Amino acid sequence: MPPAPLERINPGGLFSYPPLAHVVIVPPGRRLAFIAGQTALGRDWQIVGGNSVRAQALAAFANLRIALQAAGAEPADVVSSNVLIVGLNQARADEFASAMRVACDGQPFPPHAFNLIGVTSLGSSEALIEISAVAALP
Repeated sequence: MPPAPLERINPGGLFSYPPLAHVVIVPPGRRLAFIAGQTALGRDWQIVGGNSVRAQALAAFANLRIALQAAGAEPADVVSSNVLIVGLNQARADEFASAMRVACDGQPFPPHAFNLIGVTSLGSSEALIEISAVAALP
């Protein structure tokens, strides 16, 4: 029997932004997985994507997908995430949004509740983005 689906709600009184679900309800019986912040750090301890927020975001999403898979989840199971971006401004937010639209093998990362937060630095001086997430396991 397939797991009960997540319920995504975008109340009419709030702004509409397709990658965002203002509310995500996890049905009873689904456990939660908490995914640590994923950056563009490769297995060789090198940051992928240079000084491009978009390229680093794509690498961070790829790492997030690896972590989700290890937990038995997939992007559609993500209920919330926190996205940290160094020096966040409109241009960097747009670069992130561009990456999010193609983060799943050319398809958009599924809508979920998320925060986009500007920071002055991350754990690696070369890292520009970090994504942590909570997923409801099937």
